[in-house]
Amino acid sequence: MLMAITMLITTVVIIIWNAEYTRIDLNKLATVSFTGYNTCGTANVDLKTDSNYPSFCRSITYELSQNGYLKNGDEITLDFEYDKDLAKKYKLYVKEKEEHITVSGLPEAKEVSLEELFQNCKVSYEGIAPEITIQLENTATDDYLKTVTYELQTESKSYQLGDVFTVIANFDTEEAVCRGYAIEEGAGGYNKEYTITGLDAYLEEVSEISKEQIEELDTAGRKLFGDATDYGLRIFSEANLMPIWVNNKTTFQWSNPSLLSAYLNVLEEDEIGEVVTHQNDLKLVYNVTLQQANGVSCRAEAVVQFTDLIKKKDGTYDLAIDSGKIIAASYKNKNIKELVEDEYHTEYQSQKIELE
Repeated sequence: MLMAITMLITTVVIIIWNAEYTRIDLNKLATVSFTGYNTCGTANVDLKTDSNYPSFCRSITYELSQNGYLKNGDEITLDFEYDKDLAKKYKLYVKEKEEHITVSGLPEAKEVSLEELFQNCKVSYEGIAPEITIQLENTATDDYLKTVTYELQTESKSYQLGDVFTVIANFDTEEAVCRGYAIEEGAGGYNKEYTITGLDAYLEEVSEISKEQIEELDTAGRKLFGDATDYGLRIFSEANLMPIWVNNKTTFQWSNPSLLSAYLNVLEEDEIGEVVTHQNDLKLVYNVTLQQANGVSCRAEAVVQFTDLIKKKDGTYDLAIDSGKIIAASYKNKNIKELVEDEYHTEYQSQKIELE
């Protein structure tokens, strides 16, 4: 009998309490959704407002155990905080519990292959090999992909035809996924190798010069021998000959040039990019007659120089015929030998060309 009375009283109290308090379930007020892409998702919590208790609803806050860079299958928890004084004031019975939510529905980011990534990298060259510079330009039109930067892994001051260089693509991989792109990574990272081809190049080997080209240069060189005023006095002095003067001028002339030897001088590798007058030169050494107006003459050796001979990318040659000039002459063979072998020009390597 006593137990029945107690249960009746308890039931009455609960009924009265329920009549005085309003039940609010915070978990039902919250809706969780996900945006972004798999591995870079974001949880979004939308809290509904009970129009009867707007000030209380505004006091509700929540906390997620993890947010940002979410992937499908991750489990996160949702906790609530609220103003307990307001709940008491409005006689609210607040129900809330830690909610466990599994991330799902995030789409995969768009796959971008390494080849597609570097399709946006425009590689161009300036100069003539080996004195060239490499320019890299991002030609992408996509809002995100055009933020990728490209750089040389290692920059050199000179490049030969056939050299291989590596370009690196720089970007934030996590940001890429958040922007909807999953970019393929190669075995060595986000980079690509390029080979230098299809450029003009300075001649660097005697094997690049044909017999016909030497003959063409020889023909041009012979045409340079005319007035010898610049060299006559010194050479006559070396030969112990007496010069004559006509109208207070000497009258030296060159004649009968005959090709003796030829040398290709190529800039040393560690000098490339430094301040030099030319990349290569070809020197033709002539045996030539120096004669003055009274018929007195002597034999001398003279050097004709052509500078910056180029093999064009289409396979033709620029022999720099217009650059030809006489740069030295002497009665003494040793003076010429020292010049053509570059004993006084250590930045060049001399290669003798065999003449038939």
